[in-house]
Amino acid sequence: HRFAVAMTIGVGIAASVTGYHYYGVKLESMQQAQLADRNLKLAEAMLAQVDVKVVSEIERQRALVASASQVQLELLPKAQAVRFTQSLMEANKVIGDYTNARVENEKLLELTSGLPEYAIEHLIASKFALELDILDNHHKDTDKRLTALIEMASALPDARDARLFALVDWEIGTAPLSNQQYHQLFASVIPHLEPNDINQAML
Repeated sequence: HRFAVAMTIGVGIAASVTGYHYYGVKLESMQQAQLADRNLKLAEAMLAQVDVKVVSEIERQRALVASASQVQLELLPKAQAVRFTQSLMEANKVIGDYTNARVENEKLLELTSGLPEYAIEHLIASKFALELDILDNHHKDTDKRLTALIEMASALPDARDARLFALVDWEIGTAPLSNQQYHQLFASVIPHLEPNDINQAML
């Protein structure tokens, strides 16, 4: 009966593998359907803002950012979630919503922590966190944190990535950080960068 037993076991294993594969495909299909539905609702919410009567342009921008914030990150692939979170973080800062900018900043730090492939995004998020603290008048250990940023930038295997222009774009000028430290940060990235547009050239 060994042959029969072996066949039974083989069929059972094959059925299990097939069932697991089917479950995986079904789960992925459901996630994609949910993502498509969320994207459709997001697009509809943004289009709805076209007809909204707002007092100012900034109100319209805030409404658009609020709509975009409805996207469920857990349904996005990792790379897209990182990119989208960074965009939301920066958009909230632009419209002056530092509270939500900090929420997105914390998400980005968590998404990129300890992952070499997202070292640049983590560095930008760390710089952003320091900038927000300074804007909120939280000046604890700012010099040490800027020194840590300089060390992180110096440790990057490739400092030619144009995204690193974000490290030299500060709203708060040089206060309360020292000019010397700013110059060290700039010196660690600027010599390697080529501007892609007029804004980067001006920086």
